[in-house]
Amino acid sequence: MTGSAGPGGRSRSRSTTGHYWNEPAKGGHFAAFEQPDLFVEEVRAFFRLVR
Repeated sequence: MTGSAGPGGRSRSRSTTGHYWNEPAKGGHFAAFEQPDLFVEEVRAFFRLVR
């Protein structure tokens, strides 16, 4: 997860600030209901960074 920048120019790389940014191709305002498997994978990706 390197390269692309999120809001404010923040990099999508490992960070000690606890920020995680990703924009999945699917899902909307209610992503947890619309794409539950994708939502779970996003939550797991965040916690992989903070372990």
